[in-house]
Amino acid sequence: MGELFAGVAKAFTDGGPGMYPILVSLTFALAIMIERITVLYFRAAIDKEAFLQGLKKHIYAGELDKAISYCAGQKRTPLVNVIKAGLITVPKGDDDVQAAMDEATLRESPALERRTGYLAMIGNVATLLGLLGTIVGLIGAFAA
Repeated sequence: MGELFAGVAKAFTDGGPGMYPILVSLTFALAIMIERITVLYFRAAIDKEAFLQGLKKHIYAGELDKAISYCAGQKRTPLVNVIKAGLITVPKGDDDVQAAMDEATLRESPALERRTGYLAMIGNVATLLGLLGTIVGLIGAFAA
């Protein structure tokens, strides 16, 4: 394992000053990934099986009001919000339930996908920075 880190350190120092912007892009990408992991696996996470089991108990008994209050008593996660929106519109019919759940999904999706577009941009920038370093190296080689 020490050889791996030594090899990476040697490649970094051999890369010259062009490696620092690539390191900055790596830092930003890691920060975004850690933040997204925190949101998706901790803040927006729920024990789906236990939640659905409790919800099915009320729905199979025909207790729609208790099912809605059960959802309201749960941690506010995207799954709970979408299902709650559907349960509230059950008396209006199947099409309205689907529309309400689609609308709730559209409302919750941006919170789940926030800042993920930056990862593609950072990947492209890091690739272009590496290409720039290659070109600078080739210019230096041909100048010699």
